[in-house]
Amino acid sequence: MSSCSSAAKYVALDVFDKTMRDKQGKIVDSAESRGIVYARATSPRAREIRDRDTFFGGVAFRASDTGVSIHPYAFRVVCSNGLVMGKSRMTAEFDFE
Repeated sequence: MSSCSSAAKYVALDVFDKTMRDKQGKIVDSAESRGIVYARATSPRAREIRDRDTFFGGVAFRASDTGVSIHPYAFRVVCSNGLVMGKSRMTAEFDFE
């Protein structure tokens, strides 16, 4: 692993943060463990698809020395007490080379 690859994951995290802020989203948590950087961003907007059927969107981010994975997801409000159910689809993966 080169130092360039190691630095690339932090550059990718900065790009992710800027992109989410440009879309009025924000990173709500992040962590690093065993050389992998994780972050989760959410949208400030909820969408009511049908009467009392509300969704919130977000994106999960994962970067290692070898590449980046982006996982868009949606939270559906399933209970009046605020309980949500998450679903992720269409993961995109990009390798550093």
